[in-house]
Amino acid sequence: MAHKLYPIGIQTFERIRKENKLYIDKTEYVYRMSHTNGKFFFLNRPRRFGKSLLVSTFQSYFEGKKEMFDGLAISQLEKDWTAYPVLHFSMAAGVVHHLHVTNTFSRRRGSTYAQRPCRHRDAHPYPAVHP
Repeated sequence: MAHKLYPIGIQTFERIRKENKLYIDKTEYVYRMSHTNGKFFFLNRPRRFGKSLLVSTFQSYFEGKKEMFDGLAISQLEKDWTAYPVLHFSMAAGVVHHLHVTNTFSRRRGSTYAQRPCRHRDAHPYPAVHP
């Protein structure tokens, strides 16, 4: 087995595979989770425990990128590589970019999210109002 470098700072499945970095194969779990009757999955893991990488793996899987999974467990399990449209929403920055969307959401929930400052240390509390 060839030595591979750790993917330090890389959180996307596709980039890890394209750059031939070390990847611990969890694709059997991806297959099992996607072939159950479950509707919701809660990924309860501490920070820096691979949640973003797992979601990125799901994204590549549902986009039907079969070539990314060569040599991994899922390549033996999956027979029908169907591509689906995938929406990816990143919550990593923690910044509210559109105040009107937040106001709409808060009215539906009966809350005042739009009046609370953003918790991201480098961002202005209301970037949509003060660009």
